[in-house]
Amino acid sequence: MKRAAPTGAIADRPTAPKRPRPRPRPQPALAAGVHLLAHQATLTYVPGAVPCARTEFDALFDAQPPPTPNPMNAKTFLRRRQGTFGATYRFGRQTSVNMGPVDAAPDVVRRCVDDARRRAGPDHAPNYTGAHVNWYPDGAAGLKAHQDATDPGPGAHLPIFSYSFLVDAADKPAAQPCRDFVVSHDKAQRDVAARVETRHGDLVVMAGAQFQRALWHAVPPTARKDKKHLRRVNVTVRPWAGSKAVRDAK
Repeated sequence: MKRAAPTGAIADRPTAPKRPRPRPRPQPALAAGVHLLAHQATLTYVPGAVPCARTEFDALFDAQPPPTPNPMNAKTFLRRRQGTFGATYRFGRQTSVNMGPVDAAPDVVRRCVDDARRRAGPDHAPNYTGAHVNWYPDGAAGLKAHQDATDPGPGAHLPIFSYSFLVDAADKPAAQPCRDFVVSHDKAQRDVAARVETRHGDLVVMAGAQFQRALWHAVPPTARKDKKHLRRVNVTVRPWAGSKAVRDAK
C-alpha cells in the first residue's frame, strides 16, 4: 500500500518565480578628449578629424573588395568586407585582401594615413605604412569584440588610429548619423568601459601598452530602423613594423 505524500512535501511546493536578470545600464557616450579606461590604456575621441566629401565616400565605398569568407562557416560570407592597403594583414583565422600600396589608395585612405603619421610624431611616423579598411553595408553589419595583435616589435605599443565615415544610402535626412564603438573589460561586453558615438570623419585612438591586453573593442550590429541603410567605412591605421601578423605589400 502506497503512502500518501506528507503535506508540504517538496514536490508539492510552488516553484519560486525566476527573477529577471537586471539589464546593464546604458553607457553614456564619451565626450571629445582623452579618457583613461584602464592602467596604461587610454582612448582619445577626436570629432571631425578627417574631412570626406560625399563623392569621396562613394568612390571609397565602390572600391571595396569581393565578399570576405566567414572563418566560422566556409559556405557563407561576412556582411562586412575588409581589405588592407600597404600590407597583407593576418589576424585570427582570417587574411585580408591586399589592396595594393597605400600611395595608390583612395584619397580618403591616404588622408587618414597622413593624419595618423602627423599625430604619431616624426619619431614614430615611419611605423605607419598602411591602412586596414572595413566596409559596412548597413546597420546589421558589425564587428565582434576583439583585441588587436600586439606582437613584439618596434611599433608594438604605439597608438592605433581608427577613422569612421558614414553616409545614409537612402539619403534620408539625418542630422548626424552614428555607429557605436564599444570598449569593454571582457569579451562578452558585460562590463562596458566606454561607448563612443562615431560620426562622419571622427577618430578614435587606442593607446597604451595594456589597451589590447586589458580591453576589448567592437562595433555592435544594430536593428534600428534609422540605421537600416547607414553605410560605414572604417579606416584603421596601425603600426605594422614588427608585427608577425603582417606581410608587406609588393
